[in-house]
Amino acid sequence: MLRRLAVMTSFVLLFACKPSARSKPPAISPEIAVSAVVVGSATSTDQPVESDAHEVAVGFGRSGYLVVWTWPGGVTGDDIYGARMSASGEPIGSPFPISTAAGEQQTPAVAFDGENWLVVFQDHRAGQYLNVYGARVRADGTVLDPDGIPIATQVDHQARPAVAFDGTNFLVVWADHRSGRQWDVYGSRVARDGTVLDADGIAISTAASHQLDPAVAFDGTNYLVVWQDLRSGEYDIYCARLSPAGLVLDADGIAVSTAIHDQSAPAVVFDGTNHVIAWQDLRGGIASDILAARVSPDGVVLDGSGIPVAAADGAQGAPALAFDGAYTLVLWTDAAALPASVRGARLDSAGTVLDPAGFAVADGTGSAPMAAGSDGAGRAIAAYGVVDVATGAAQLRARALTDWAVLTVQKAGKGAGAVASSPEGIDCGAACSSRFDAPTEVSLAPTPDADSVFGGWSGACAGDAGCTVTIDGAKAVTATFLPLYRLT
Repeated sequence: MLRRLAVMTSFVLLFACKPSARSKPPAISPEIAVSAVVVGSATSTDQPVESDAHEVAVGFGRSGYLVVWTWPGGVTGDDIYGARMSASGEPIGSPFPISTAAGEQQTPAVAFDGENWLVVFQDHRAGQYLNVYGARVRADGTVLDPDGIPIATQVDHQARPAVAFDGTNFLVVWADHRSGRQWDVYGSRVARDGTVLDADGIAISTAASHQLDPAVAFDGTNYLVVWQDLRSGEYDIYCARLSPAGLVLDADGIAVSTAIHDQSAPAVVFDGTNHVIAWQDLRGGIASDILAARVSPDGVVLDGSGIPVAAADGAQGAPALAFDGAYTLVLWTDAAALPASVRGARLDSAGTVLDPAGFAVADGTGSAPMAAGSDGAGRAIAAYGVVDVATGAAQLRARALTDWAVLTVQKAGKGAGAVASSPEGIDCGAACSSRFDAPTEVSLAPTPDADSVFGGWSGACAGDAGCTVTIDGAKAVTATFLPLYRLT
């Protein structure tokens, strides 16, 4: 169930989109401190910093983001903690515990139902075996289920859950070892009130050998569950659709990538048209690259050979995905130079990589955990651990990545006139708001009517001279026009 970098040791609400050509990466905020020690430390050596168990997840909801992670400082082992962030990426309050039950709680995932979050995690409170538990968290950070909701407690292990919401219920998926011989992929629906609707679990894939590391997304009609699959003798990427009623629509699974050597650590997101799956890929035979493929809602793989997203020297692995309403953001851990860093690139809806060389998100992260979430309106949050080489501790940090935003112009005063933008988009009159890629400098020019005079700017601009707005978030400008009184 490894999601770390793979290296072979022998022989790993949408606005209409603008054109794909982009010359700049997103606007990236300064680093934001989310929490202190996240994974590993001089006094917590049971799990190394690159351990699968220590992961981070990010979700977006009504009041902003929820970042959840494994914290190693619990009395009886790892616990699950969370922190809220505003829609603009600013921390809200202090980090808070979500589950501090006996044993260890690890590998959290999170989804929002319009009112509450559901945080799911693997849980060792029962002793020998891992189970899957969850807890609901209000938008204000109140934990509704401090003792946890038992979601999967069958015989043997249930581990590494993922979760999505379909508008009515959540779907939680996990790797399941109830057979005692191999790992399979199971799932269960969970109602908004925390009721587990499929107590025995839904068998999503029980193919030969192991199916591991499931991820899940919802497309408005069905879920798509994706996993790494060993049925061929090497890990491949498979997926299957599952209806909101819990019906598995692709019992044998859909092969997404069966290239030579291993493909592993899949992630999935829906981009408004198709599902986008990314994974770390060893087909090159030396070190893992990041590849992606689109899968249509009816289960057709649109990129059979995969889309190369990142293939620099060194290993690229452990991808994370977020859809910002126009582009799919792909993040990964990059070991082209050490210590490893977080880099990113974007895909448009046609599968074109907009940043072939990638762009830097954070340096010095090593192989600490990393995740992404988006508001679907141009902004995403990347959360990651930054490793202190001296102590082995990883501090949880985040950056806001703004890919596009809306500029709105309002007119005020008793006069009349128009406002136009360069680059074009605002023509107010008729079009008083427009989406611009970030970071773009937009200049606004007022044109008063013959019987009026321009009175000045307010909002994101001030004074009565030129107005230039840097688009690094949603901006609003007011243009005031005054009547022109003529002396008689």
